[in-house]
Amino acid sequence: MSRPTLPKVLSAVAIAAFVVCALFGVAFLAKAGFARPGTRGGRAVQKPVRLSARSRLTRAAIARGPSAVPCDHRFGADATWSHSSDGIRKSTAFFPEMLAFAYGAGFTVFESADTWDRVPLAARSAAYRTGRLSPSLYFHGDEGGEPLLSAESAWFHRQFGRWPAALSYSHGIDDERDVVAKYVFGARNSDYDNATSYGDSTQRASEHLGTPATDFTREHISSMPSSTRFFDMWDWRKSRSGEPNPLSVKSAEQVVDASVEVAEDAIADRGWYSDFAHWSGPSGTFLSSFVGAHMRALEATDALVAKVPYDVALQHAFLRQSARCSLEPRGDSAVELKVAWRYPYDGPPLRSISIPLSVRVDLAGTPLEGRQVAARGDAGIRRVSDDLYIVEVPFVATGSRVTLTKTHDPAYISLKPPKVTLERSGSSLEFRTDRPTKAVLFLASSDTTNALAADVVWRSRRSATTHRVDLGRRQGALGGNVTLFSYSPERLSLFLGVVDDVGNSELTRVADGDRATRLRISSPQRTSDASESAIFGRLLSGDAVPLPGRKVVAQERKGQAWVTVGDCEAVRGESGVYRAVVRPTKPGVTRYRFHYYGEKLYDSCSSSSESIRQ
Repeated sequence: MSRPTLPKVLSAVAIAAFVVCALFGVAFLAKAGFARPGTRGGRAVQKPVRLSARSRLTRAAIARGPSAVPCDHRFGADATWSHSSDGIRKSTAFFPEMLAFAYGAGFTVFESADTWDRVPLAARSAAYRTGRLSPSLYFHGDEGGEPLLSAESAWFHRQFGRWPAALSYSHGIDDERDVVAKYVFGARNSDYDNATSYGDSTQRASEHLGTPATDFTREHISSMPSSTRFFDMWDWRKSRSGEPNPLSVKSAEQVVDASVEVAEDAIADRGWYSDFAHWSGPSGTFLSSFVGAHMRALEATDALVAKVPYDVALQHAFLRQSARCSLEPRGDSAVELKVAWRYPYDGPPLRSISIPLSVRVDLAGTPLEGRQVAARGDAGIRRVSDDLYIVEVPFVATGSRVTLTKTHDPAYISLKPPKVTLERSGSSLEFRTDRPTKAVLFLASSDTTNALAADVVWRSRRSATTHRVDLGRRQGALGGNVTLFSYSPERLSLFLGVVDDVGNSELTRVADGDRATRLRISSPQRTSDASESAIFGRLLSGDAVPLPGRKVVAQERKGQAWVTVGDCEAVRGESGVYRAVVRPTKPGVTRYRFHYYGEKLYDSCSSSSESIRQ
């Protein structure tokens, strides 16, 4: 056999060396995660971002995790807080909206075509378009099935210009829970269970948001208890099963404290706290106390809490579960954020989506690293820290895209209240804000701790930095002419509410029309029997405090008028609980409404002997 020549030996050695180098290279790339896209050491990872020659993705940037992930909560917050009711009624009217402006919170109103004691539909619709209150559907499931749900959804769309994203079952009757997922993203029943579940985290692997024992499945959210049901958390209230509710307590102060504890648990567990209360009736009396206590608890933490309407919380959870995010550089000065949608179930009501998805974007290792950035189109950006941003991605069913570019003049989203400056000249009031806002002028009791009702005398749904309004004779939203500043300032005051495009708001008291004082609505203090009597007086009449010897009367509905049928007095019962005892002057009366000194009519009841317990 002939011996191999030197060139052949050298060729064989070169080939062997090449093979060995190739094997080592493949092993190195596999370990680094680049051999097979989507894997690293047998674990699934996000496909690496491809960069231009001028910028390379560092291993430190890879270790920080995916470059774009859907946020667990709206605006990249740490937890979510929601509060809702079942209608804007004349007995409380726009006072809850004033509270929402004061504390930068979005409240939900479950709406229906029912007209009993309702503020006129046009005034309600205008409130929703201002942006501090959000409508959802009040579904009369006890009166019909899916055909009625379809009809009521269409009515909602005609009246408010959008499809409902959430609903509340009338009287908690949820027989249609199997079909509601075609119309809304979630539905509230009449129970409460202390739970704060908000599904699985997209930002932190294997973490459940809120109450761990409660699943956030499609079946669960199709008939979901609230976390709490403010004011109804008395031991005389029963759950649908007939058993005492788990949060049953004895007094108004304990109700507030118990609900605050649940909200604090939601923050600690990064979950969703939701509450329901009837703004009409007794619960409206304590609404200021409830909201004020919760806002103080939220402000006492270091957490960022998204105070959004019920339907917004449900929409964001759906978008978060559906989104698949990625980043792709576009040359040396732009990055494109892509969101592909993979829905967790068939047939979701995509027409009901009215909010963007908040996406956490880390630009380290991209062409925009260390730069100020802007977004093309309608997307907003909130800067968290160097290279870390929250991008508000508008929903597009076929796939959403946002192009991020470098800029020298960034316009980031602020989560602080707008700044307001006022100037009055004669009957004209001009006010300016540091960003475009919509605005409302409320007329209400000067003592907001004692107020139940407020009227709207001017509203602008146009977003602008400068607004002007004539303070002459105007028509109130509740009907009847109102001449501003013709009242004694000790009785009524004018309050200005402003809200920006992302829901930051401020409420300012216009004192004598020429200066502004920041308003924080405080809760009433109960330190003596006299103050307890004052709270009961608000329970009966709103802003009037009955003194000894003053008369409170009960009335019965006769046609379209209320007729006085008896006297009413406060009687203190066990545990400091007050009740209203009616002594009818006419037999057979079974339904009353309290009336005080010829002023506004408030709470109804259905017993001829005992009506309302505090």
